[in-house]
Amino acid sequence: MQQASAADFEQALRDCAAEPIHQLGAVQPHGALVAFQPGGTRNIRQVSRNLDAFLDAVPKDLIGQPLARLMAGIDMDTIDLLLAQAHTQGPAAGRLHVTHGGQPQTLMAHAYLSGSLAVLELERNTGAHLHGRLDDLLVQTLHAMLAAQLADASETYFSNVAQAVRELFGYDSVMVCQFEADGDGEVIAQSRAPDAQDFLGMRFPASDIPPQARRLYTINLVRIVADTESVPVPLEPAVLPDTGLPVDLSHSAIRSLSPIHVQYLRNIGVRASLVISLLEDGHLWGMVTCHHRSPRQVSMAVREAGKLISQLVSSRLSALEAVARDRLTQAALQVTGELQRHMPDQPVARLLPGLLARLQTLLGATGVIGIVEGEHFTHGEVPPADAIAPLLAWLATLPAHELPHTDFLARDFPPAASYATQVAGLLATPPSDGMRNAIIWLRAERVRTIRWAGNYQDGLMHDSSGEARLTPRKSFALWSESWRGRCQPWSLAELDVVGMLARDLPERMAQASQLAAMFSQLREDDIALRHYRDHLEELVRERTRDLSVAKEAAEAANRAKSVFLANMSHELRTPLNGILGLNALALRRTGDATVQGYLQKSRLVSQRLLALINDILDLAKIEANRLTLENIRFTLADVVEGLDRQIADQARSKGLALHYALSPADRGRDLSGDPLRVGQILLNLVGNAVKFTQAGSVTVRLRLDVGATETVLHAEVQDTGIGMSQEQVARLFRPFEQGDSSTTRRFGGTGLGLVIAQRLAERMGGHIGVDSQPGVGTRFFVQLPLLHGPTGTLATPPMDASAEARFRQVHAGARILVTEDEPISREICVELLREPDARWRSPRTARGRWPQRRHATST
Repeated sequence: MQQASAADFEQALRDCAAEPIHQLGAVQPHGALVAFQPGGTRNIRQVSRNLDAFLDAVPKDLIGQPLARLMAGIDMDTIDLLLAQAHTQGPAAGRLHVTHGGQPQTLMAHAYLSGSLAVLELERNTGAHLHGRLDDLLVQTLHAMLAAQLADASETYFSNVAQAVRELFGYDSVMVCQFEADGDGEVIAQSRAPDAQDFLGMRFPASDIPPQARRLYTINLVRIVADTESVPVPLEPAVLPDTGLPVDLSHSAIRSLSPIHVQYLRNIGVRASLVISLLEDGHLWGMVTCHHRSPRQVSMAVREAGKLISQLVSSRLSALEAVARDRLTQAALQVTGELQRHMPDQPVARLLPGLLARLQTLLGATGVIGIVEGEHFTHGEVPPADAIAPLLAWLATLPAHELPHTDFLARDFPPAASYATQVAGLLATPPSDGMRNAIIWLRAERVRTIRWAGNYQDGLMHDSSGEARLTPRKSFALWSESWRGRCQPWSLAELDVVGMLARDLPERMAQASQLAAMFSQLREDDIALRHYRDHLEELVRERTRDLSVAKEAAEAANRAKSVFLANMSHELRTPLNGILGLNALALRRTGDATVQGYLQKSRLVSQRLLALINDILDLAKIEANRLTLENIRFTLADVVEGLDRQIADQARSKGLALHYALSPADRGRDLSGDPLRVGQILLNLVGNAVKFTQAGSVTVRLRLDVGATETVLHAEVQDTGIGMSQEQVARLFRPFEQGDSSTTRRFGGTGLGLVIAQRLAERMGGHIGVDSQPGVGTRFFVQLPLLHGPTGTLATPPMDASAEARFRQVHAGARILVTEDEPISREICVELLREPDARWRSPRTARGRWPQRRHATST
């Protein structure tokens, strides 16, 4: 190509890569699509216009309607199961029994998630009569692929894969294509009918599969085109109203194809195709491509077998790559180990010749350059002496965090064309300042004759405006091209091992050079280094023992701290409860307004201290893993009632509006979990909102998302308070911290409430998040998974303000036995019980005898 056409070709490639093939807004006609909201009534958002060919429905009338209307008479449990699998495991497939035109039918369903929508695709159970042979064919296929040993990735193995896939799927031609580092693909195995085109050994350019298509191949392991002459079915509506875009069909099994790709297949003479992706450590290694000269639809069950084939072959490729990487890593560790052993004793000039030879052999290079503190050392085939400095200057301009590598050096660094025979490619450690410390591996030219499947430049066209664009080439006949100035590409395993060496080897060689320059002045240090080397293992063992002892001591101290906090919290709660009780008694006895004011303030301070102690006790239990969650039946009405009882007065005293948003259905739904801890989480969040809001409102929104196996509580607490910066939000869930110290001084609090709420939510399998802006307000949002009710025991109804009045009325004049071993608490109980006119008896708590009758009696 001329230079101008090369630029045009690169621009055309970029334009092709920008095509949104995952959002073409159409499906192949052998299937139908329904996109709907996954929660609530599952309102339908988008359908394919051919849906009435599969279900008794008018497609355009379904938009905005609940999914249940479309699926009337269909087992919704199957759809629920597919959606649950899609949520946890990715796209799911299964059978769906429906009635269409008055006749029972079995459809194949494919469910997946796409952004905020759930998508259900339907296909007819084509080929069901052949499924009886599927087990036998699949067993034969797996046997053929598992017959070879792990170390075997030869042409024979891939030929067996191609033959087994062709027998299983029945296509005219099955090819195994491997991608090179530059994205080009080469057919390394093929099984075909006698009159099918022979592509074995041919190369396809990277432009045949643009980047966005390669991404989809890593998402969808099996991709089918049933008929290249079929007319795509548009979706209704064409775009989603909230995004202005079609639904994302990245996970679709029936997505229509780009017109460019359809024309590409037509030009090859293909009416139907199927592609099985082959991955290596998650990267697209290649694919098994199936071609058929007539329309062919493969059932979903057979395609699922194709996924298994993909996973088996991909596992073998990943395992072989791991073996190669491990082999190179072990060899590299031997090199660095030898350097470490000899570095204190020998100068770099004496070490490097043997070291460079081993480094050259390590990566199969033909030459290597080592640079230590600006001094050059070479081995094997390298550029002329006067060409090394310009090469290093070019390398120094490349990004410092990347490994420079190329198998076509003259293309990337044109001056290298003058010595391309000796040095056609290189791989180097990341560039350093002035390239003072580096290792550069070089490879000589490898002349190759490339057998292209057609001239890839034939696809470059110019429209009427002169813009270059790619179109499918019309001929795929053999076209040969001689490659000069290129070397054998560097493998991923080789790049990985150089990345490992780059973190240590150049620096170690620089250190060796510095040590050699100062050898005469550092004799004592050299002796110390020898001693350290000789006793390194013992030092490591001693340090390991020390660290183990320190770790155990730290864990013991942490356990002791948790136990101490728990015990101290319990010990402090008893006298504080006594103080609060005596305070209450004193308030009942005095009519002096001044004394009552003092007592009220004393009670408030005591309650704050008791709340702090309770928070510390909860935190200690959580950290010591001693917090037990209950499994009790309850409703959100119980939780809201308890929450409002504890926080409403505080909100009213500040003039704040406290709103609750909760549907009647969710309010009374039976749930099972720990209502006390759910209420504690919400109380912390609402209490914080009331505390930090001076005017306006606090809104509590509660919603239940009822799933197949569990119910998720979604809660939001929105205030119009002071808000927080992002820096303050980052510190929000740390113990004993609030937004900042001034906040603590102004509003009070210890900073434990949100920490406890977050950890309680995590213990329940949920989480808490926060959005906030200074001066605007804060929104906390919570998700808590709960079990479906009714399970567990019934929650005890909360006591209200009339409990004491009822007690006085019911038990007036009763005989009551008080059993309390703490004197002050016993005195408080007795004084409180005197007022309802009850007769009481208190047993002795020292060495006295307990009364014979231990039950309360009434008179």
